[in-house]
Amino acid sequence: MADHTFLRRALDLIFPKGPPYEPDIDGDMSALRDGDAENLADIREDVQSLKYIRNPALTPVLSDLEREFGVNFQDTLTEAERRQLLKPEVYKRKTTGSTGDLQQRLDDGGFDLTVYDNSPDGPAIDPAIILQQNFQMQAAGGTNYYAGNTLAYAAFLGGDLLVNGRVFEQCRGILGAGEVWAGNTNAVAGYYDNYFQSEIEYPIPTDPDSWPFVFFVGGDGADINPATGELISIPQGSVPSNKQKLLEDLILKFKPLFTWCGLIVTYT
Repeated sequence: MADHTFLRRALDLIFPKGPPYEPDIDGDMSALRDGDAENLADIREDVQSLKYIRNPALTPVLSDLEREFGVNFQDTLTEAERRQLLKPEVYKRKTTGSTGDLQQRLDDGGFDLTVYDNSPDGPAIDPAIILQQNFQMQAAGGTNYYAGNTLAYAAFLGGDLLVNGRVFEQCRGILGAGEVWAGNTNAVAGYYDNYFQSEIEYPIPTDPDSWPFVFFVGGDGADINPATGELISIPQGSVPSNKQKLLEDLILKFKPLFTWCGLIVTYT
């Protein structure tokens, strides 16, 4: 209404003063000018919104801005979560290629996780010590821990290696040949009735010279040997399952060059 009133006054000022150019209050000319003012108000509102077009918190074209900055859109995220994850991408400065820079990106993205160099205050340890660490039984809730109860889980592996993104290989399903007997012209041999995908798991490096190139992302409060400065264990971090892809994309985009990431994370 304010824009309409302002623009109507602006239109009236365009015309010369005098009875021939001053429309009656309820006349057709006055209604025409009101209509013109309303149309101009809509245009003005659209133009005004363009000043926020690259502001991740206020942009009216959120999906377009996400595509421009390579942020994957997920229907499971709220609009507020999408804007929060887009913010560090829009306002990022050139990366320093350090774990400290990656830590800042994770903080900006709203992930409650900590980045650890491989024993920065001591010799690099075998990543298997962290990635293959078994944990004692823990309960997610409730008091009844029995087989099939989704509220209990036990003895899970410590982590997962993230190298260059998830890689899958396609495998053939069961071979089927139908009814096969001598002389049956309808029998078809070598027919695979389905395919399935299997994720390729990267082997944990065993060469000590490569261990410093494996860093870790997990929960806060790692256990460090006070005598040697070596990492002993890293607590599990927690991330909503609908943000797993976003977390992995962020790490792959900002991790130091020529490094692998050991993820000590559970997805809830």
